[in-house]
Amino acid sequence: APNYLPLHILVGELLLQEEHTNEAVRKFMVVINLYMIRGEITRAVRLLRRVIQIQPTDLQLRQRLIELLVAQDKIEDALVEYNQLATQYYNLADLDKARQTYLDALKVAQKSADNRTWGANLLLKVADIDMQRLNLRQALRIYEQIRTIQPDNRAARSQIVSINLRLGQETAALKELDDFLHLLESTGHNQQAIDIIDDLLLDNE
Repeated sequence: APNYLPLHILVGELLLQEEHTNEAVRKFMVVINLYMIRGEITRAVRLLRRVIQIQPTDLQLRQRLIELLVAQDKIEDALVEYNQLATQYYNLADLDKARQTYLDALKVAQKSADNRTWGANLLLKVADIDMQRLNLRQALRIYEQIRTIQPDNRAARSQIVSINLRLGQETAALKELDDFLHLLESTGHNQQAIDIIDDLLLDNE
């Protein structure tokens, strides 16, 4: 039954039980390609997730899954997979690819109903990579983007102050701190304002 794909999936599962993993994956990938040719993307996605469970370190498989999810406008699912992919690159110490993956996810996040939250979270991870590489000026620009998206983002605002101090830009640091403290006070978050000052004093002793 060459056209009855569920049978081929069953054969793949039997191959897995017999520990013929590579053969099983090849069988599944043939079925996935056929599903895509038929336009049955949902089934292709479901089976591709199964293959990723079998071979979780195959980064190309996850990239392909992301492409399928985006094509289906399953933006939230795609962003979750982008995070997983970037984390894998990060764990492999490939910071360039991890950073680029977050930036790619950022473009897709514009289609999300919760684009501001996704945007801020992804940019925070990009900035964290820049900080690890001691690229302070690039990190500063990213944190300033986060400030535009989420003016009340404490992590970003605190980092803007700290980086400006490290760069010897005390006037800019004090202005940033003053602006953020005024924002917190105007919204009734006085304790947060106190905590931020305490943290900055500790960090810059």
